[in-house]
Amino acid sequence: MVRLALDIAYACRAENYVKFFTLLKQCTYYGKLILHKTKWALRFKAITLMLKAYSPAKFPVQKLIKILNFSSEKAVRLWLNHIRVIQKDGYILCKESQKTIRSPRFKVRREGQNGVTHNVL
Repeated sequence: MVRLALDIAYACRAENYVKFFTLLKQCTYYGKLILHKTKWALRFKAITLMLKAYSPAKFPVQKLIKILNFSSEKAVRLWLNHIRVIQKDGYILCKESQKTIRSPRFKVRREGQNGVTHNVL
């Protein structure tokens, strides 16, 4: 498990998204919970790099399911719609999407001014 954690940390620092999502599949349930928010942020970074790298060509949505570790085509299409990536006939239009893509909004939970109390007070 320590080796896996080190490999995941290295993949994040090196921005090797394919390796990160491959290693994420090997994680335990609790490891996946810890990396959940990181997973979404890295997916967004990966798609922005892919849009630049593959522009002006098209990129198949089916490949994105494997590369970014989505559970289904429906899940990837919902996420792509959320971040405003343009899709047509099962492909991502890279050049057009670079202009419309937007960062997903993550909800930040605000605790009390003195930090987390855990029902002590």
